[in-house]
Amino acid sequence: MRIRKFEKKLCETYNKSMDDRLLSGLAVGGSRTGSKLFDLVVDRGFTVEGFGVSDWSVFPWDRSYPKEVETFLESVIYTMYHEGLKYPFLNPVDLESWYKKRREDIAQSRLVFIAHQTDILAHRQARAL
Repeated sequence: MRIRKFEKKLCETYNKSMDDRLLSGLAVGGSRTGSKLFDLVVDRGFTVEGFGVSDWSVFPWDRSYPKEVETFLESVIYTMYHEGLKYPFLNPVDLESWYKKRREDIAQSRLVFIAHQTDILAHRQARAL
């Protein structure tokens, strides 16, 4: 198994799972929520004060992670692994190998994690009584 190729497929599957999630029959979340956020906030009567995009960049600092960073990374790969178990088209042997490899990478402070996010600061005008 080529880990990067499998990981790309796993990430695509995970993103699609966010797009497909329903709660009481309604779509919730989504892999592109941040891209839609600005219009949704404005459409609901909020005034946008600030808007920007940024990345979470998690990497070993001075060749190690603080314990809370290690816990965060473990949580991310655990979540992706368990979501991957739901999809039979993902080879379970490859999924297990990916999970084991990424846990080893964390234990040896070799994993770098980057996530894109959208930040927005908005407020709704107070209604007059």
